[in-house]
Amino acid sequence: MRAKSAAWTAQRTRVPAFTWQPEVDRDRIDRVELLADVDKALSNDELFVEFQPKLEFATNRVVGAEALVRWMHPGMGPLAPSQFIAEVEGSALAVRFTAWVLHRSLVEWVSISPPAGTRLAVNLPPALAGDPGLVPMVEAALIASGAAPEMLEFEITERGLLTPSNVLFANMAALRTLGVNFVIDDFGTGQASLLYLRRLPVQAVKIDRAFVHHLESDVVNRSIVAACVGVAAALHIDVIAEGLENHSEVAAAIGLGCGFGQGFRISRPLSIGAFAAAFGPEGTLHWR
Repeated sequence: MRAKSAAWTAQRTRVPAFTWQPEVDRDRIDRVELLADVDKALSNDELFVEFQPKLEFATNRVVGAEALVRWMHPGMGPLAPSQFIAEVEGSALAVRFTAWVLHRSLVEWVSISPPAGTRLAVNLPPALAGDPGLVPMVEAALIASGAAPEMLEFEITERGLLTPSNVLFANMAALRTLGVNFVIDDFGTGQASLLYLRRLPVQAVKIDRAFVHHLESDVVNRSIVAACVGVAAALHIDVIAEGLENHSEVAAAIGLGCGFGQGFRISRPLSIGAFAAAFGPEGTLHWR
């Protein structure tokens, strides 16, 4: 068994000889077991979605939310997204997983009759953005949930746009024609070409939380955020500061020109019931 494992790893890594190491088998088995558990979780209703509000600073109104998938593992208890999302998105389960998240999120979002103009943001794995089956999958989810396309926006990481394909451009154009919005997530980390940003139908950028941390005092982060705001202004798109954890960071983000914010200082992710209860008149969130 160990010889087979070493041979398998040598073949995968294209290294002529590979000495068996216990941690290699453990990592491989863990990944295989994790994906098998996710497959079961999709069938056994172990996954659930929480919603983190996105606030417009000028009006103090919630203008949408990001859908964040959670997993109550039957053996290990609650798992953080960082413990399974990346593995799933890089596997054959990516399409099924994303379809489940999209459908469940839209069904719950529609159930609370959100105020007009609010949007639900769902994370779109880069590999799926360029998949020919994306548009039919989205159309099916919209029909099944009864959601209008204008309710939906996709967040795709900047790194996922480094080498965009013709299919990706076509998918984004088709979905934008339907009314779906696009947001570039983790903006400032991937060095995506400004030419691509001009060509893509993007309505907003979300500045990576690494640059928002200590924004009130970190000179380098302030300069980076100011530069991102400048690029967004030139492209006539909105700027969202994510990962806001305290009032000082919120004040700094507003001062630098970010029009929208998301983070624990505004609200932690909420169940759909708690999210609906947090709305005041006309969608105002009492967070200050």
